[in-house]
Amino acid sequence: MAHLLPSQAVKAIDRQRHDLVAYEYLCHLAEARDWLETNIVTRSSASAPLWRSDSINDFEQSLRNGYALAHLARSLGGPACQGPIYAVRRWSSL
Repeated sequence: MAHLLPSQAVKAIDRQRHDLVAYEYLCHLAEARDWLETNIVTRSSASAPLWRSDSINDFEQSLRNGYALAHLARSLGGPACQGPIYAVRRWSSL
């Protein structure tokens, strides 16, 4: 392996650290999605998807707009949590 200049070594270490943080974030996000899908029991059928697709981006959006939280509240809450849940799409900037 060729020797790196100190500045190149620092950049390589920073990139590795950044990649590790991104990987851990995606792992935790997948764990959260799996946990929610296991604990949300309000679906009409077990095969019905909670999110628009299996995309991590769609799941992140459902966390941001409260859609996942609304389904979890409906599953864990009493009769007061049984109202309609509206899927909010991304807001366009004005």
